[in-house]
Amino acid sequence: MTIDKMAGVSGPHWLRTWFLPVLVLCLLIIGLTVPLVWRSRMQPAGYERAKGYHGRGAKVGPNTFEIAAVARALGNGDVRVEDGWGGPAKASHAWQPSTLPTESGWLDGADIQILSQSRTIGPGAFDILEVRVFDGQTMELLNAGGREGIGWTWDPAGVVHVRRIGRELPPQVDVWFRVHSYVPGEPVYRWGSSEGASVGLGVGRLEVADLLPGLWSYRQTAGGVQWLSEQGDEPELSSTVVLRLDGELPEGRWQIAAVAANGEKGFPDIPHFIQASMVVGGVLVLDFPMPIERITGFELRPFGGRHRFYFRGVQLPARGGTGFPTAPVLRFQPQGRAEVELASDAWSPLDCTMSLYDGDVFSGGFGGSSGLCMNRRPEPLRVGEVSTLLIRVDGISWRDWTILLRDDEGVLLATLRPGEGTGTWLSHFRSTLVSHVVELPIEQIATVELHPGVLTDEQAADTRMSEADKY
Repeated sequence: MTIDKMAGVSGPHWLRTWFLPVLVLCLLIIGLTVPLVWRSRMQPAGYERAKGYHGRGAKVGPNTFEIAAVARALGNGDVRVEDGWGGPAKASHAWQPSTLPTESGWLDGADIQILSQSRTIGPGAFDILEVRVFDGQTMELLNAGGREGIGWTWDPAGVVHVRRIGRELPPQVDVWFRVHSYVPGEPVYRWGSSEGASVGLGVGRLEVADLLPGLWSYRQTAGGVQWLSEQGDEPELSSTVVLRLDGELPEGRWQIAAVAANGEKGFPDIPHFIQASMVVGGVLVLDFPMPIERITGFELRPFGGRHRFYFRGVQLPARGGTGFPTAPVLRFQPQGRAEVELASDAWSPLDCTMSLYDGDVFSGGFGGSSGLCMNRRPEPLRVGEVSTLLIRVDGISWRDWTILLRDDEGVLLATLRPGEGTGTWLSHFRSTLVSHVVELPIEQIATVELHPGVLTDEQAADTRMSEADKY
């Protein structure tokens, strides 16, 4: 047997001839496959295979996005603003967010602002459809457990607000977006929401023929719309609009949105866009994830696509050594009144409301992209015998609290904990909605308290109301 010094192997001629090409091919396959397998293993399903960007612009559709600035409440009244990648924010981006919980040391908060290539902050080049916030190290959704006291919201100006009760947010987060991205200079048509409101489209005119609360079943024919249900479902969250087209719809795909007074937009889930072929008999029926009372107008523009991307490893400014005191007690005083919504600013900037109902009034609940809602019974059960308590906390997903009910003398009547008794708990990334059926007639309930943490019976009994809190 001879030794081939060039190949570095010994053996038959066919082995020496094919070994090197086969080895190269195997290494090439491994080199191409491992990154794909690694990426698949490392990116959880919640990322939906979106492309990640770190420290640079994200090219999304016709626009490029970047992290403009990240602000963090320090728990002592101060705010620190950085660029999201460990450096100082640019002077033009060093804004002071008005919604950060600067005076609420028990609540950690960060605001993350995105910017489009137009270099302007605010709506115009894009609309945010959805935001997800993941722990930058574990890649888990921040509120995956539902009990962590974490939540996030966003506004039309492109600012994501992240909050956490009683503990620090992760040092790094992945911020995932689903957006519409628009071509600069394209036409935008806007008109009101009242019946008869219309807008000219050049080749036609689009008019609001009807606006109904909830989601309706219908049959559309050349003669018009035939409603198949007596009332709409989920009117607290959704609306149905009938649009009449006089003339033609311009060519191409068009995106339509319902617009609220604060600029927030609701987009139909199906269809994502409208076009001329969808108009039947000059009429178009669409569902919007926005209640009728919030809609102030509509907007039509060329379809901006639905793009997924995320910023990877966004660094939050360090909070420092400031600890977290216990959150204050929320206190409502319904004084036996039914269906009066009471609000508390004790957890500001979180919005908190409470209502009491006579009888057992809800049978489960439902939720969607526009919020959470309880399903109200046609007729309440056990009126005069029991009461239903409804508490909503917007801006966070949380469950670890204890509810105490007192009479007009401050005497403790009942203690309600998560998972105990009859009721429903609903939660998603930006809201918590809880109902409890209480074995007390409504007129006995004068005060409702929400205490952070799960209290034992002994701890609940040790709580007291001051004389000032009774009135």
